[in-house]
Amino acid sequence: GHPYVNVDLLSPPGITRAASLNLVPSRLAEYVSTPLLHTVSDSIFTSSDQGRLFVIVRHPIERAVASYHHLVKSDPFHEGMTLEDYARSPYAEGDWMTRFLSGHEGGGEVTEAHASMAKEVLRRKAAVGLYEEMDDSLRRMRAYFGWDIPMADGSQSKAFAEQQYASCQRQVMTGPAGSHGDGSQSVSDSDALKARSHDNMALREGDAAYALLSERNRYDLELYRYARTLFARQADLPISLAEEIKPKDETKQWPPSRNCVENGRFSA
Repeated sequence: GHPYVNVDLLSPPGITRAASLNLVPSRLAEYVSTPLLHTVSDSIFTSSDQGRLFVIVRHPIERAVASYHHLVKSDPFHEGMTLEDYARSPYAEGDWMTRFLSGHEGGGEVTEAHASMAKEVLRRKAAVGLYEEMDDSLRRMRAYFGWDIPMADGSQSKAFAEQQYASCQRQVMTGPAGSHGDGSQSVSDSDALKARSHDNMALREGDAAYALLSERNRYDLELYRYARTLFARQADLPISLAEEIKPKDETKQWPPSRNCVENGRFSA
């Protein structure tokens, strides 16, 4: 298996514990993933131990439909629930991405102020990926963080390492070897995810469930459109930045004067 650090960044107590264990200064973890962006930023990163932010954004209605399918498949109690039933239920998410980026994860109404803050976080603090453009998003992520593909030994060729990386990536994103269950292979991660997205987007704009989910996620829909604009604008950003600021000496910090996308430090 792969090495990992045994900390929980999914809850405030877990984040507090990670901070007390000096998770970031220890350099034991290459990356962290959390739904509590603001709490993690305020707790485990400092001006001398800064983080960089990469966000992969998915179409809100597609995301909601995928959540519905997961719910009915994982819980027999909801087996007979229709998508419209789900859209009317308290289980349906509402503006999750806006809440996540604005620090408004709890209950309460989402406002224009939260939406504006979420956009500003994406614009100033994050390199943006798109779920339906996963191939390009993952390439950008590798370049942005300066991640190299590990070589098992000196005899392994770069081409073989790239092939192994691509196979591993397919398994993570689409199942073993990119299989669709019928023996066919994925052309790419994005093609497989787009096919999956098409299945999840069986709704049409005139459908009642679509209208209900759109109303619940109206700020997220706006944020998604904005994220697509940023994705296009950042097309050549990560590679140039990674080359410019990646430390030659791993013990050195990135320039502390850099901010926003340049170093990913969340609290400017």
